[in-house]
Amino acid sequence: CSKMKIIITILLLASVIYRSDAIATMAIDLGSEFMKIAIVKPGVPMEIALNRESQRKTPVVVGMRNDERQIGDPALSMAVKFPQNAFIFIPTLIGQSLNSPAVKLFQERFPYYKLSEDNEGVLTFTTVNNKKLTVEEILAMLLENAQETAQKFADQPIKDAVITVPPYFSQAERLAVLRAADYAGITVLQLMNSNAAVALNFGIFRSKSFNKTAQYYMFYDMGSSSTIATVVSYQVARIREHGMAEEHPQLQVLGVGYDETLGASAFILRLRDHLAKEFNAKKLSKKDITGNARAMAKLFKEAGRVYRVLSANKEVYAQIESVFEDKDFKVKVTREELENICSDLFERVTRPIESALNMAQISMDLIKEVLLMGGGTRNPKVQSALLKATGRTELGKSINTDEAAALGAVYQAAHLSPGFRVKRFVVKDAVLFPLAVDFKTAEDGKEIKRLLFNLGNHYPQRKVMTFNKHTQDFDFSVGYTSLNHLNEFQQKALGDPLLYKFSLKGVAQAIGKYDGQPGASSKGVKAHFRMDDNGIVHLDRAEAQFEILPQAAGSDGEAKKEEGSAFAKIGESLGSLFGSSEADKKADEASGADKQQEKSKEDSSSKPADKDSTKTNAEPGEKTGDSTASGNASKASGDKAAQSNNNTNKSESAATPAKPELRRESIEFVVADKTLVHPSDASQQKSRSTIQELRKREDAKRQLEKARNELEAFIFESKDRLSSADYEKCSTESERQGYMEKLSAAQDWYDEQGMDTTQEQFAAKTAELKAMLGDLTLRVREMLERPKAFKLLKDMLNHTRTFWDTMQNMTGDGNVFTQAEYNTLGNLINDTEDWQKARQLEVDGQDLTKEPLVRVEDIRLKMSALEREISYLLGKIKYYVPPTPKPTEQPKQDSDPKKPDADSTSSSSEQQKPPGSAEEQKPQDEGATPPPTIPPPPPPPPQQQPSADEVESGDIDSNSGSSRDESSSQSRGRDDERDHRDDGEDRRSSRGSHDPDDEL
Repeated sequence: CSKMKIIITILLLASVIYRSDAIATMAIDLGSEFMKIAIVKPGVPMEIALNRESQRKTPVVVGMRNDERQIGDPALSMAVKFPQNAFIFIPTLIGQSLNSPAVKLFQERFPYYKLSEDNEGVLTFTTVNNKKLTVEEILAMLLENAQETAQKFADQPIKDAVITVPPYFSQAERLAVLRAADYAGITVLQLMNSNAAVALNFGIFRSKSFNKTAQYYMFYDMGSSSTIATVVSYQVARIREHGMAEEHPQLQVLGVGYDETLGASAFILRLRDHLAKEFNAKKLSKKDITGNARAMAKLFKEAGRVYRVLSANKEVYAQIESVFEDKDFKVKVTREELENICSDLFERVTRPIESALNMAQISMDLIKEVLLMGGGTRNPKVQSALLKATGRTELGKSINTDEAAALGAVYQAAHLSPGFRVKRFVVKDAVLFPLAVDFKTAEDGKEIKRLLFNLGNHYPQRKVMTFNKHTQDFDFSVGYTSLNHLNEFQQKALGDPLLYKFSLKGVAQAIGKYDGQPGASSKGVKAHFRMDDNGIVHLDRAEAQFEILPQAAGSDGEAKKEEGSAFAKIGESLGSLFGSSEADKKADEASGADKQQEKSKEDSSSKPADKDSTKTNAEPGEKTGDSTASGNASKASGDKAAQSNNNTNKSESAATPAKPELRRESIEFVVADKTLVHPSDASQQKSRSTIQELRKREDAKRQLEKARNELEAFIFESKDRLSSADYEKCSTESERQGYMEKLSAAQDWYDEQGMDTTQEQFAAKTAELKAMLGDLTLRVREMLERPKAFKLLKDMLNHTRTFWDTMQNMTGDGNVFTQAEYNTLGNLINDTEDWQKARQLEVDGQDLTKEPLVRVEDIRLKMSALEREISYLLGKIKYYVPPTPKPTEQPKQDSDPKKPDADSTSSSSEQQKPPGSAEEQKPQDEGATPPPTIPPPPPPPPQQQPSADEVESGDIDSNSGSSRDESSSQSRGRDDERDHRDDGEDRRSSRGSHDPDDEL
């Protein structure tokens, strides 16, 4: 029974592990200074994953030195000693060109980095050893480290992820993040804007408080490198999906204002420069400290600490040992000094709020609450400026400023993952940079611009643009437009407004297929655009559409109908003299249904509006306003059908015009990527190879360190064990001396090994030492475990003998057990006791330095034999049914033996009640022999046994398993009984009363 339970448990665990591997997912909150990783898996809902240092956030730093890579906290330490080889604030450079304002600002702040562009315009770092790494490759390393952290915390592989990005990321920046994730082997479920993730995390815990009336909130997030203000509305909306309309909570991003250069790092850099000025003013060195990269890195680290302390204190001392040329530095910094040197930065704190309100087109009075996010909002000066700008007396601080974005993103990841089912919370993000289509007219080549996605449009969304006048191949482009809501720096940061250029090929051939065809009319060339969940625009397809009139489409069929048999027409005419013909009857009966079906097809057909030559419409298939007309047309068709059945003159009924047939011809198109960064396929494959090579190198290094540590630990632990009392009992002095010499030799070998020693060599040396000490380790283990095993066997024998004594009252004809079963258990108990006494005497007189005569495994086998026998007997008690007493015979009243008496028949029928009848379910019938009272059998340890009440009621389950498991134990008991009794036939006959369907 216990083995069957183990097998079933293993199968269940295997199925659970398989499902867990398939559905676990993660979210990466990618900040400019720190990143947070959240996971969700069965049993772990929305949890922040801890990194190797058991921290909840990981520094976004990658260090490269001597072809060795460091990520996170180790790289942060490298950033102070070797700042040129430790790359920081990588997300601020992703998708940027060398001439972009963001890169120029980065070089001003950190002049010791060597930045350049490769042949394809990808921004590249150059280390001191002249090793080149692109920004996308460095970001891929960070994402790979986040994936490793999530997998280690979840204890299973994870491939899918939602990654948060700032809402002001351009098309080029978003595409660069997707490429970096691809280099790292991560499948991106969605690039989610960080402000939307925070709003989602805030809303999912307050969804019950929302109703159909919109509630407006503002989230103010001052992070490390940027500041974002977002206006969001919450309400319960009716969403139609899969043909059904349901109400779900919904958040809509209405307005966004941002400053990508205003963050906590801006204040820290001002403080760093202030400390450098104070150091130069003290004349501690003849050289300018700003020219030394390591000294400036130390000042930057100390400035960060001082800034955080001043958020809660009015003054603090900045002190650094050996900051420059072995000179120590210490200076007092007050909060007032910080506010003075950052006065212009504090003036920019409230500008994102104004921009967000202008975009949302609402006033501050409608905002229910202003909530703070990001570490920069802990500054008292920032909070006072926000209170003044918002007219509030208090700011909302109810969300986790560090982890809200990660937790909101992982909730979205669970929603997008097919393995989870979460409560739906609709998220509608907003377009921050409007997009337009530029093209030339077909007649005079005039430049035309048509808006595609306007400011504030929600996405994901599909749009269709129609070009009515173009009959030849033509080009059009997609780019940014109407950027007046951005300042000069923000517009320059977007780069060239042109994003994509599309060239349509085969337009003339597609139109020529229907040129001159009767009843065919062109409806123009339609381009189907889509902005996906990642905020990236796509051209899904281009096609030429045509309408074919039904007369032209069916002219051939009608001509064939006119060639019908003349006799059939004469017969139909003669039949009409006496009533309607059969064809007319069928036509009249189906007229209403046919017209209704034609109208349904018309309503369901996808036809975008094309009144203007370049009109942008919603994607075909959306709901239109034709439902009322369809209903009226159906009703009219039904009325006409009814009228035609009553009147024989069918020629007067008006025919409903059929809808023209819509036909499409696909058009090929070529895309030219004009974004800032667009590496080729070969360059992307090279980046993947670079990441994989670094990963393999790190894995090999990790395995080598593990093998080295295992060998060293085994040597020291073995030496300690040899000097312990237990090992001294089980070994001789000469034997221990030999072991110590070999361990010392292994220690010397370990100390002599250099960097060229492989992991296999260390593993082989460890295995050699373990084999050498194997016999001694076995003797010690047997010496320690054998007394415990003997005690367990003795306890089991005591319980079993108590049960055997109880069996005497339940043995014999008509009872639970047979005499053979009773004798078998008694013999087994006696044999086991004799074996235990004999083996105990051997063990007591044995030399512990020799191979053990009795092992723990031998004792366990004896316990298993007792357990199997007891399990069989307990199972027999559970299925025992007391014998039914024979009825008392009545004297015959009738001399005729073939004629039964009525009373006798009635009595006999009562005795032959079917099983489950009311009489059978009584505890005891009158005159019936009561079942024997069964005392509680002693359970064999360590398994829990039933109580007396359970035994008497017949609900015994000795191993807490199902009846199928107990039957399996009985089946195994049959195989083992041959070892304990000679009269096995009696026992097998006694088991024949069991239901064979219960056997496994």
